[in-house]
Amino acid sequence: MMYNFFQSKDADKPGYLSTWPAHASSQTVQQKYPLSGLNRHHGCSDEFGGRATKPRFLEQLQSYLKSELTALDTLSPKLQERKLQVYQEVFDSLIEEFTTYKPLLSTIKNEYDITLAYLQEQIRELKPLRSQLVLLSEQCDKKVLELRKNERAEIRALKQERQHFQQVIEGMREQQRALETQVYHLQEELAAQYLQYRDECDARKLLIAKISSMSYNTEEEPDGDYNEVQSEDPVTVKLALKVCREDLTRAQVELNRLHAEYGEVVPHRDWENLDHMYKENLLQLETLQSDFNQMKSEYDILLDEHRKVSLQKDNLQRELDVFQKASTPRPHWEQCADVLGGRERWSEIFEGQSSKKRLEVLLEELNSMGMEQKDFFPGMVRTHVVNVHFLLLVNLLSTGSVFQ
Repeated sequence: MMYNFFQSKDADKPGYLSTWPAHASSQTVQQKYPLSGLNRHHGCSDEFGGRATKPRFLEQLQSYLKSELTALDTLSPKLQERKLQVYQEVFDSLIEEFTTYKPLLSTIKNEYDITLAYLQEQIRELKPLRSQLVLLSEQCDKKVLELRKNERAEIRALKQERQHFQQVIEGMREQQRALETQVYHLQEELAAQYLQYRDECDARKLLIAKISSMSYNTEEEPDGDYNEVQSEDPVTVKLALKVCREDLTRAQVELNRLHAEYGEVVPHRDWENLDHMYKENLLQLETLQSDFNQMKSEYDILLDEHRKVSLQKDNLQRELDVFQKASTPRPHWEQCADVLGGRERWSEIFEGQSSKKRLEVLLEELNSMGMEQKDFFPGMVRTHVVNVHFLLLVNLLSTGSVFQ
C-alpha cells in the first residue's frame, strides 16, 4: 500500500506522518474497537479520530492541475505536449516537496527523459526513411499502372488480331463449302451426261449393226468366205460392246474411289498458302506469349515488392505514431538568444552542443551576468512549450515557490 507524506494543517511539526487515504478504510475498525488507554502512533490520532480529509498540498496540486488542463486549447495540434508539460511541472513540484525521496524520484525522471530523448532521436532518423518509403511506393504504383496500361493495350491488339484471323478462316471455310457444293453438282451433271452419252452410243452401234446385217442379207454374196465374215460382224460388235461396258464400269469404280479418297483435298497451292500463314501466325503468337509471360513475371515481382514495401510502410507508420505519442517536447534554445547577447553570440556558444552542455553554458552565462538582479522568469506554459529542466532551474533560482 502506498503512503503519502506531507505536512498537515493540524500538525505544524516537521516529520508528521499521514496515511491518507489508507486510514479511511480503517475508521470502521477504530469505531468498533476503540483503542482506549493504548499508545497511538505519533501524528495519527487526530486523523483516525475524525473525518478523513485530503492534505492541503494535495488539494493545491489537484486544483492547479485541473485549472491548467482546463485552460489548454483542445483544438491545438500540440495539445498532448502541453498536457505533458503541465504534468511535468506537478511532478517536479512533488520531487521538490519530498526531500527524502527526491534523489530517487529525480533519477527515475532523468531515466524517463533519456528514454524519451532516445525515442525522439529514433523518430528523427526514421523521418527520411518515411519520405523515401513514400517516394518508392509512388514509383512502384506508377510502374504498376504503366505495366497494366501496356498489358491492356497488347491484349486488346491480340484480341483484335484473333478476331481478324477468325473472320478470315470463316470466309475461307465458306468459300471451301461453296466450291465443294459446286464440284458435287458438276459431278452429278457429268455422270448424267456420261450415262446419256453411253446409252446413245450403244443404241447407235446397235442400230448400225442391225442396218448392216439387214443390208448384207439383201445383197448378193460374192463368195463363201465373205459371207462368213459378214455373218460374224454382229457377234463381234456385241463382244466389243460388252468389253467396253466392263471398261466403263471399272473406270466408274475407280472414279468413285478417287472421289471418296480425294473429295475433301484442297489444291496444293492453297494448302501451301494456308500453311505459310499458319506458321507466321504461330510464330507471332509464340513471341507474344513469351513477352506476355516475361511481363507477367515482372509484374508479379513488382506486386510482391509493393506488398513488402506497404508492410514496411505500415510498420514504420505504427512505430512513428508510438514514438510521437511517447516523445517529450524539446526545449527552444533560440529563446535564450536575447538573454545571451544576441543570436550571433548564441550561435557561437550553442553551436554543436548537446542539451546538457547547453544547460551548463547557460548557467555559467547567467551567473556571469548576475542572476541576483532578477527575481523570477515569467512563465509561458499556456502559449509556448518550455523545457522541463529549464523551468526547474528557474524555480530553484527564484524565491523557491513552484507556482510563482
